[in-house]
Amino acid sequence: MTAATAGEFLEDVRLVGDLIPKMMEIRYGFVPPNYKRASYFSSVSKLLSTGEIKRKTDSKGNVFLELTARGESKFKRKFPILSLQKGEWDETFMIVVFDISEKERKKRDTLRRKLRELGFGMMQESVWISPYHFEDDFREFLETRDLASEVFVLRAQALMMGDYKKLAEKIWNLQDINLAYKGILENIDAESRKKLWERYFETVNSDPMLPIELLPGDWTRSRVFSKLQKLALTKH
Repeated sequence: MTAATAGEFLEDVRLVGDLIPKMMEIRYGFVPPNYKRASYFSSVSKLLSTGEIKRKTDSKGNVFLELTARGESKFKRKFPILSLQKGEWDETFMIVVFDISEKERKKRDTLRRKLRELGFGMMQESVWISPYHFEDDFREFLETRDLASEVFVLRAQALMMGDYKKLAEKIWNLQDINLAYKGILENIDAESRKKLWERYFETVNSDPMLPIELLPGDWTRSRVFSKLQKLALTKH
């Protein structure tokens, strides 16, 4: 799924898209980093049987997996940040404010973990912010965790926040993430293809996938992805 969504927000919704037959050497022979081969095959088989992905073959006989409409709907619901297309940001923020006592630390840790999963950045310990809006799904999460009365969710338009990009860089630590992407480019000819993809996936995992309006001018993710795709097409 990372391979499919690591471009600019679902430009290609294939689970393993154009990138994988080339990466997967021999029919599903590629296993994502830190993923047990048996677990990978089990997951693929399950998703095929439930109709969330399908197996396709291109004109050259390469086999790949692709999200079905059902799978795409479920995927976007689980990861709502990825359902937003480039250029759609309305310059408003979703802000989560909470005051959970030390006695309920487990609840607080669960909430913070969920916020990080959704790509929120921490402005203060109990104030988290995102440029994306998925209030309905988040409300469901709060209700199932018995947190609805302890968390405030706001939709806010910035009036005096200064430079958006500087704010985003501070909150999401974008400089370090971008340095990691640049490090991959610098080693594009020095490391194995497998190692480069492992580093890319690790970096994407920490990338909040912010709208382009909040990213530094030299944001390198797309360049890295393009380079790695070319490697996948030319090296065997």
